[in-house]
Amino acid sequence: AGFDPGFKYVGYSLVRFEPDGTQVIECLNTVYTEKSERKGSVRHASDMFRRSQIVWAEIRSKWLNLPNAICTETPPYLRNSSITAAIHLVSGALTLYADILKVPLLETTPGEVKLCLTKKRSATKEEIIAAMTKIYPNATWPVSRGKGCESTEMASHAADSLAVIESCLCDPVIIALRGLRK
Repeated sequence: AGFDPGFKYVGYSLVRFEPDGTQVIECLNTVYTEKSERKGSVRHASDMFRRSQIVWAEIRSKWLNLPNAICTETPPYLRNSSITAAIHLVSGALTLYADILKVPLLETTPGEVKLCLTKKRSATKEEIIAAMTKIYPNATWPVSRGKGCESTEMASHAADSLAVIESCLCDPVIIALRGLRK
């Protein structure tokens, strides 16, 4: 499973590896959450927990098969402490989820993902989507679900979740897991 942890947008994917080496997307989506419109009556931390519940409810409802490993981008440390806290809330949930499932949690940096797929650390969203479209030509990219939710962002975060998987494929744990299936 691949994750692009964010908060407004969380990209996620589940890829099945076939014995012949082909990769099949079982799930590819982006969860979009909005801030509460009730500014004065909702604590910021309570709203973050509400939004994280939305993310996990959607992911759990889509996954029919459980992952053998969870791949994620390392959470950044941004200047905006609220955004950093929100991203770490999602990352903490991923850590707990991996522990509950007893599967490895593999991390990669955004720079490693870009370098792996485009051979440059400054790749654009469009270049990552193009690289993923080349690897997964039958991918169905998620689109906008309404006000404030942009289709480009939806596709970009879903593509990032696949890109995280591709970047983690070189990890020794993944190589070992793939070798066990032969």
